[in-house]
Amino acid sequence: MSKLTPLQLNNPIIQQKVKEIFEQVLDRDNKAGAYNLLQSIQETVEKQSGQISPQLRSFYQTVIRRLRMFFWPILPADEQINFLKENLAEIVANSEWYLNHHFPWDNQLLTGMFMYSLFPRNEFRKKIKQTFDNNQGKIGPLTIREWLNDYNQFQDFTQRTNISHLEYIAQSSKANRLNEKEKEALRQLLKFYDNYLLITPLSTAPIEVAIREYQSGNPAKPTNPIKPANSINQNKSDNNPKVVNLRK
Repeated sequence: MSKLTPLQLNNPIIQQKVKEIFEQVLDRDNKAGAYNLLQSIQETVEKQSGQISPQLRSFYQTVIRRLRMFFWPILPADEQINFLKENLAEIVANSEWYLNHHFPWDNQLLTGMFMYSLFPRNEFRKKIKQTFDNNQGKIGPLTIREWLNDYNQFQDFTQRTNISHLEYIAQSSKANRLNEKEKEALRQLLKFYDNYLLITPLSTAPIEVAIREYQSGNPAKPTNPIKPANSINQNKSDNNPKVVNLRK
């Protein structure tokens, strides 16, 4: 598909065609097709969005956001962080969609993290944690930053188990005001934060294992680390993983 103009993107027939291609490339894990679709609409939507009707612009922006999440593990690191700053709340709120299309958001983040060997992974983990800690996206009435501050006041991370996030949601008067979808988004956010952002993950082991390793000063060797999904430019070096520039 070649680059589409604002006039074409305003056409409902083109919108339907984009929707069909979008679903097909994701269902078939067609990365080349997903890349071509993203390239065909991204620049026009971002640079000439004022020439596209608000309803269609929202649709295309959603397609772009979800395709960029599809490629998140192989984006340049700065783009990965900026993307999370801008879209984390929306992604977590729509976690069921990502799960149904076979690339759950937490798996995408872990895949990106495990592109690196341990020490570069530690630096990358710190950047992601900072992005979570300062995030202004909202779950219900509070920002992600406010939820994490409240959670950290509820319980120190060294005291947490793999159900601490559930205890917080059950006991917090603020969390009890959320609807079920918002509670699920918060649950997933806090679980990922505990398991993979407080301490640099050596594996996908739960937080209580990581805490024991941290306190003992004798971390275990990695066990069953997550493997990056097959993707464009898959061959990565440990310290300088290759990336795909999606803005060419």
